[in-house]
This record gives sequence, C-alpha cells and structure tokens, in this order.
Amino acid sequence: KDIDPWALACVDSRANFLGGESFSMTPILDMINHDGTVPTRARVNEDKGFAGSGDVLHLTSGRSYSKGEEAFISYGSLSNLDTLTDYGFVTENNPCNSESIGIRMMRSKPFSV
Repeated sequence: KDIDPWALACVDSRANFLGGESFSMTPILDMINHDGTVPTRARVNEDKGFAGSGDVLHLTSGRSYSKGEEAFISYGSLSNLDTLTDYGFVTENNPCNSESIGIRMMRSKPFSV
C-alpha cells in the first residue's frame, strides 16, 4: 500500500513515542519547547478522556515555574544532530550532545570515533 507523503510527514513531525509500540498525536506538545536539562516524566491513563472514553497523556516537569515563565519539557536524551533532523533546532549547551567523525584507513573497514 502506498503511503501518503504529506500524512507521513504530519505523523513523523508530531507523533510522540510513548514506549513499546505506542505513539500519540498530541498537538499541544508543539507549543512546549525542549530543554534537555529538565527531567520530564510522561504517562498515559487509559480510558480517562475528558468527554467520554479516550486516553489522557500526563506530563510532569522536574522543576517549578513562576507565573508567566516559559515551561519546558525534555524531548528525551537527544544530541544536536537528533534535534536538528527531527525538530529543526540545536541547543548551545546540550548535555546529551556528542560528535562523531568517520575514519577510513587504507586496507581497513571504516569506523567512527
């Protein structure tokens, strides 16, 4: 079956991995920015929908915020390459950032360090 590129792009750019094989389309998360230093927990309460049956996603930030202060969550332990390719940004002080270079030596298989 052919996959609609537009629909795939919507899912890839907005779906959130919840563990196992579960994903969630949660558009409100598009408004919460990433900070890799903020411990964030997520859980799903099944069949606890607001207007009938449905699942509810709960997010908990590991810090307190003042009124009017921007709240952040962590999208996960992501390098700058991950956030650039998946979300379109990098952070200056990313605690999960790593750099890798490929090395090819004559008569050897290529490897990365």
